[in-house]
Amino acid sequence: MTLTCLHVQKPWHFSVDNPRSHGIFRLTTPGGMSVIRQCQQRGFHPHNQPPDGGPIYDTCTDVYMNPDLKFDVIDLR
Repeated sequence: MTLTCLHVQKPWHFSVDNPRSHGIFRLTTPGGMSVIRQCQQRGFHPHNQPPDGGPIYDTCTDVYMNPDLKFDVIDLR
């Protein structure tokens, strides 16, 4: 799994993941938060699953997507 966002150490983020084209995900607690918090790597790289075998993140089900809202996503890499 590749987490393609900044390591912001927040429980939420916008991410693009290979199996999914896009989405809004929440880092799982404590599993996903501990994996990202302990990561020392820079740039785009894969992460292992948490020690408990659970996922690093779950899809946010409490986010409303407004199809009428217009915005641009700019990759500043």
